[in-house]
Amino acid sequence: MKFLKSLFLASAVAVLFSSQANAGVIFDISNVAVSPGSGIGTDTPESRGQLLGVVTTTAPAPSAVELSAPGDFYSFNAGSIQFSATETNIVPGETDSLGYTVTLTFTNPLIGTVDLTMVGTATTGLVSDSSPDFTLVMTSPVHVFFGRGGEFEISIGKIALTHGGAAGAQNIPVTITLDTAPVVPEPSSMALLGLGGIGIAFARYRKRFKSAV
Repeated sequence: MKFLKSLFLASAVAVLFSSQANAGVIFDISNVAVSPGSGIGTDTPESRGQLLGVVTTTAPAPSAVELSAPGDFYSFNAGSIQFSATETNIVPGETDSLGYTVTLTFTNPLIGTVDLTMVGTATTGLVSDSSPDFTLVMTSPVHVFFGRGGEFEISIGKIALTHGGAAGAQNIPVTITLDTAPVVPEPSSMALLGLGGIGIAFARYRKRFKSAV
């Protein structure tokens, strides 16, 4: 009976790890936070503008997703930004400290937060003109390393506000790309490991059987 239990356990281990070797990487984000720089806010009065009037909203955390191979990616919106109703003319005092930080809280494939920084640039003049009045750019993607050699990158697309009001709202597009999948034993290797366990169990069984005889 003990031999049969050992045989069953070794077989189960081989099957379990063989299936896991083919699994992708689960990305699960539990929280998204969007934080504007100190130069963004609401002036009182607007005629003495020192803060750029931009309204920010934060989107709910995205659903968990599985990426299977290097190069696989998925995108979601971290929130949106738009000029406030009072911001009609950008003055020189409103052109500094305009960056944004997007913070993602991961529960998989790592546990912790990752900060993504965007640099903001505002152009003085009327907000109602046709040229971009406020742009946000992420200078370079953030690379994150996780268990067993896995690596992924996070980037945010360029954002450009060209006019005020709700029609001028822009999403904050975040993209996660799997660069390197974690190293996982091949199914054949795990099967050999399982067969080795079966062989050990059988050898012990024969030894005990001979001793009993």
